[in-house]
Amino acid sequence: MYLGKYYNKFVPSEDIDCPCGEPFQTREHLLCECSRYEDQQHILKEASRDLSLPELLGTKEGIAATAKFLEESGAFTKTGRTRLNPPLSTWEDKPDPRLTDDEDDENG
Repeated sequence: MYLGKYYNKFVPSEDIDCPCGEPFQTREHLLCECSRYEDQQHILKEASRDLSLPELLGTKEGIAATAKFLEESGAFTKTGRTRLNPPLSTWEDKPDPRLTDDEDDENG
């Protein structure tokens, strides 16, 4: 978890402020207050209208909403953005292991 509070204790060489300008980045700040994630906070408000951490982190509905928020927002990642998941390749995308460039050179 990339968080100013964590860095303050374990990695003092890292910045502890939030890129939004908040001087000390905390879990509560990222989930409930950070302007960088305003577009995704509606997900959390469906589980807890007042963005209560005990509701968001202590109930099944809150945990599901928090997980969705994290997936869509990229909060708590090093970059603060969503992780791009490249599409998985299929076996059809792979070259035929029986046909390699070396074999083609030997035969042709």
